[in-house]
Amino acid sequence: MWRADRNQHGGGLIAYVRSDLAADRKIQLEFSDVESIGIEAAIGNKKWFFCGIYKPPSMSDDHFSTDCTKTIDKIISKYDNYIFIGDFNYNMLNCDKSAMIREICDIFNLKNIIKKATCFTKIAKATLLDLILMNHDCDFKKICNFGTGISDVHNFISVHKKLDLLSDNAACYMYHCGHIWLCLQEISKRTGINIQGYYYSEAHAGKSCCDSKMANMRKKMKSWVAS
Repeated sequence: MWRADRNQHGGGLIAYVRSDLAADRKIQLEFSDVESIGIEAAIGNKKWFFCGIYKPPSMSDDHFSTDCTKTIDKIISKYDNYIFIGDFNYNMLNCDKSAMIREICDIFNLKNIIKKATCFTKIAKATLLDLILMNHDCDFKKICNFGTGISDVHNFISVHKKLDLLSDNAACYMYHCGHIWLCLQEISKRTGINIQGYYYSEAHAGKSCCDSKMANMRKKMKSWVAS
């Protein structure tokens, strides 16, 4: 977990990375004035740069453009794969109001993969302010955009990578493997996630650790239900 706090009054950005992924924060590649947090992560055999962004509505187009151009130039000189995600405060549903971010996307060959409104207020029309900009989307399939109730106006947005399925190779699971193989295409179709492969782990690999944690969780859940 990494934090980029705004000030003592609150605000800022936070990034979480799964514990089994090699990742590190790259402060030297973050924006100078736009709120941002930059993370390098190794996914499979590729190195990715993820940048969370918040552009204040008060920031001028010229100021934003200058900061973007300077920072993205540095990023693309070091990485072949990069994603910018966050609240850009440019309504992509309005061509005139989003001219600046569209120009930046054209310059750096970026594509916004969020197509529907993400911000909903009672006093204005729905807008598309929260974007995921990437230089190519061949490794990513499932795109999410939905309200969670956490924010009063903004939706949750995400994109999922292609994945491999892994299952225990214990004898008790072998009876079901044929059914799983037959259903892989349907699972991909229903979820929108491209399943690349299906592999077996060693029988019960890591199971003792999981069983230990689950036993403790079951005990706490039973206590909570009984209370």
